[in-house]
Amino acid sequence: MKKYTEEQVNIAARTDIVQMLMRQGEKLKKVGSQYQWMRHDSTYIRGNEWYRFSKETGGNAISFMREFYNMDFNEAMDALLSGEKGLSFVPQSNSVKQKPEFVVPDWASNMHRTFAYLTQTRGIDADVVDFFVSERKIFETAKYHNVAFVGYDENGEIKQAHLRNTASEKSFFLDVEGSEKKYFFRHIGSGNNLFVFEAVIDLLSYICMNKDNWQESSYVALGGVSSDPLQNVLENNPHIKSVHLCLDNDETGAKTMCRIGGELDERNTDWNIILPTNKDWNEDLLDDGHRMEMTM
Repeated sequence: MKKYTEEQVNIAARTDIVQMLMRQGEKLKKVGSQYQWMRHDSTYIRGNEWYRFSKETGGNAISFMREFYNMDFNEAMDALLSGEKGLSFVPQSNSVKQKPEFVVPDWASNMHRTFAYLTQTRGIDADVVDFFVSERKIFETAKYHNVAFVGYDENGEIKQAHLRNTASEKSFFLDVEGSEKKYFFRHIGSGNNLFVFEAVIDLLSYICMNKDNWQESSYVALGGVSSDPLQNVLENNPHIKSVHLCLDNDETGAKTMCRIGGELDERNTDWNIILPTNKDWNEDLLDDGHRMEMTM
């Protein structure tokens, strides 16, 4: 193994990753004081620091080269100290895939399994489920009988669908191919408050525990930790003045709220944090006695 001085390691580690990627022609999106790397869109970069939310890992420029360019330590050091001169970096996932066409799943003729899953397994109140079914934002798929949570664009067209299975013994969830994340599941009210959640189930759970005039407020699920759905809601609904971050009560949730809070500061948007007592709002709902009828 080559030996490098402490000064050389420090110089390499302090390499500005944003500038390096720009020189490579990579697409970056400015988000507050950070940049989102569109090739790996759960990765956010600021100067020589990066964090990949999908894997909950991050570091400096050296670890960046090792994580995304499959380099060992010596290769990463050589690349960074050379200033990338004469190098052609090839990310691990270097093939550019054409985005698949989004196709809305076929609707089932009834919603028996979806209602049972949401009201009995998840403890969601039937009137809350009924509301979103009537809005055509929740339905049951004909194939496999999954529950589908859908999002619409500004023209009223479905552009996003998130599926969860209704069989409690086999838990899975996924976005339908071609879905546009920024249109993730939401409700837009006439009031100036917006409540933000990681998952649709948590959004529905929170409403069940805070039902007084709930339809006047707005709610959006991120479908993970991307702020794209939140930014889309704010851009298209200028009447919203206050954002309440209601993400999971864990390390990932804390990091995400810190990042999104910085983005909201850049927009001069008022925001605060509302945490569940347990890890997430559905756990709080189930602790609150909403499953009593099912378990008695």
